[in-house]
Amino acid sequence: MDEITELWENFTLTKEKEETIIIDSEKPLMTPENVQRYAVGKLHTSKRISVEAFRSVMKSLWKVHESTHIETAGMNLYVIVFKSMAEKNRVLTSGPWSFETSLLVLTSPTATDQPRDMNFNFFALWIQIHCIPFQCMIKDMAKFLGTRIGEVEEIDCNGSYEWTGPFIRVRVQIDISKPFKRGLKVRTGDEKESWCPLRYEW
Repeated sequence: MDEITELWENFTLTKEKEETIIIDSEKPLMTPENVQRYAVGKLHTSKRISVEAFRSVMKSLWKVHESTHIETAGMNLYVIVFKSMAEKNRVLTSGPWSFETSLLVLTSPTATDQPRDMNFNFFALWIQIHCIPFQCMIKDMAKFLGTRIGEVEEIDCNGSYEWTGPFIRVRVQIDISKPFKRGLKVRTGDEKESWCPLRYEW
């Protein structure tokens, strides 16, 4: 052991400029199809979470194939490899998810991403916009109002262009680093203002 310690003490780091290693398409790389099966998740909590407990609970909640892998990539940071794209899409669109009351943000990496450098401030959820004036109860207006909350991913209109229910429903990417909106103030052509409360579907 003393010899190993002495050996390490004699090691020095080079001061020379490191050569850039070029990785081109001729090198053996993971296929784009395989990369698409990956997701990276960040659990927004300062508590240390057991990887085994997280893996067991989330795989049960997601009802995924036993071959789905969940591995840690840092404190409360996880790399998930799903069996298929269909399985991954089902999980990502069924959120938001949480573990022990802490929000889990899942995102899809690109081929060149590194888990620690990815942005986990955004997640998608369904939002109900209530008390909308009748003339605004159409699909185009739902998208327009949804953009005032975040990036619109989907509009729930049951195959119709118009709504007849008490609210319109949109799935929006939310920035959790900013305060959530309580509602939207809408002014129609007759100068009448309406307060439209938002209800978040957790």
